[in-house]
This record gives sequence, C-alpha cells and structure tokens, in this order.
Amino acid sequence: MTRFTTWSGIVHTTLSTLYPFFKLGQARELLAAGLGHNSYASLRLRDLAALESAEYVVLDLERLLQRAAGMGVPLTLEQWWPTHQERTPGRISKGCYLGQARVMESAARHVFEESSHSLFHEIANRTGMSDGHWAHDAAPLPGQDPSADELAMLVHGEVQAFNEHDSLATPVIAEVCFERIGRQLYAGGRVTQVAQHGEPHPYEPIYEAEIYGP
Repeated sequence: MTRFTTWSGIVHTTLSTLYPFFKLGQARELLAAGLGHNSYASLRLRDLAALESAEYVVLDLERLLQRAAGMGVPLTLEQWWPTHQERTPGRISKGCYLGQARVMESAARHVFEESSHSLFHEIANRTGMSDGHWAHDAAPLPGQDPSADELAMLVHGEVQAFNEHDSLATPVIAEVCFERIGRQLYAGGRVTQVAQHGEPHPYEPIYEAEIYGP
C-alpha cells in the first residue's frame, strides 16, 4: 500500500466521524492541496511516484483548509490535528518526516549535527579534543526560487572542543541543502558550506554522572 493510499484512508476515516458524508475522494483532494497541487489529478501526474521515496514531506495546512472550505467542509485546524497524530507514527509515515514547513528546520539541524564536515574537525583541533557540534537554529536561505532544484537552509550552531585548560565553543554558520523531488517533497540533506561565525567562547561541558560501586 502506498503512502498516499494509507494517508488518505486515515484522513477519510478520521474526518468522516465529524462529517458523515465525507468521501474518500475528498480526502485525496485535501491531501493533494496540502502537497501544493490544485487537484488530486495533478498530484497523481506529477508527484505521486516521488512521494514514495521522499524523506521529508511538507504539508501546507492553509491550502488544505481552504480546499476543504471550497468543498463545503468547514474543517478547522483543531479538527485536522487528530489526522496528523494518526499519520505521524513511523509505521504510518513509512520512514519519512511529515509536517508543516518547520519540519525542514528540524531536518536541517539534524543534518548539521550528523555531518562530519572537515571544517568542524579543523576548528575542534585548534582547541584540542572534539566535544561535538550542535545546531541552535535553522531557517530557509532568503530569496530562494520556490521552484529551484534544491531547498537551502542556513543553520547557526557551534563546534565544541576542550583541552587541559579550556572548553571552547566556536560559532559557525552552515548551508544545508535538500534536493527537491516534488513541489513539497525533499530527499536527504547535505552540508554544502560551513564558515566560522564569531570568536570562540567558554562553555560548560556536560559530564555524565559517574556511578560508584559499594
């Protein structure tokens, strides 16, 4: 069973408890609108196959609710929320991250922290032993073409390292890019650029609690 078939079935089952005459076809149209299409036919023609391999799926809830109103279904965000809860467990989302636009901020921070970019190692080596690199915030790169082949995110974070005398965090800024495989569908991300973005400053290391025997 495809992702779209599973998700539209959940939307139909959940919303038909509120609106008894709500049809499966209407559920498909709602999801298509949330995925940036004017109709399910458009989604099926352009993005349905790509949806199966997408790692990140962004839903535009404003468009989705507008589409519902246009079909005579006065759906509210509060009424939609249970369908989101039903679709997000791993067994249902089938290995992808599904959410509103901010899901890409979380994705960018995760890619940043999982990356092994050479500049992270270079910065840490200036101090001594690496203590990881961590993201503080992420946002889309301003002025992007919404139809571009990639979505670029800017991530602010820091590289932490320590030696016998100091524990220093060096601010950095990175560009993380995600391949766009559909209107609101993205493949895995990668760090494309990193630059130091401030002077190192002390930080307080977090030590794991030691456990002593009797």
